[in-house]
Amino acid sequence: MLVHLDETAALFLPSDEAHRTVRERAERAFAEIATRRLREPLPGAPGLFRRLLAFPVEEMQLQIAYGDFLRFLGRYPEAAKAYQRALVLAPDSLDVRLALGAAYWLARSRDQDVQEWLEILRRDPGFKAARQTLVQASREAARPANPTR
Repeated sequence: MLVHLDETAALFLPSDEAHRTVRERAERAFAEIATRRLREPLPGAPGLFRRLLAFPVEEMQLQIAYGDFLRFLGRYPEAAKAYQRALVLAPDSLDVRLALGAAYWLARSRDQDVQEWLEILRRDPGFKAARQTLVQASREAARPANPTR
């Protein structure tokens, strides 16, 4: 059973009754770590000189992949944080902004999702995926929630 995952590791423990106490203790401890990581401020953006000398491509790709994985697992707020970390390194990446908007949408952070997609269109009015996503999101937002019969 998956007990914890982060950018570099995944911890699995047996799901049998003999390991229940250890598993529950690990789940509590790692839940505290995950909560603390969500509250951490984002790291500062590297300065222009540092970015010109060495762009941290590996770290950026790691955060994007981690965000994608967390989205797949349904851990949308954590995915958004990973995409935010990637944007610190590459603030001009429209694809990362698109993914961040999707994580916000899935986490039901409706103002933040639209804000990211509108920022994409401000930077590149011809970015078709952002425009289509905004149209789809507005259609879904206009639908009545759970119509009664």
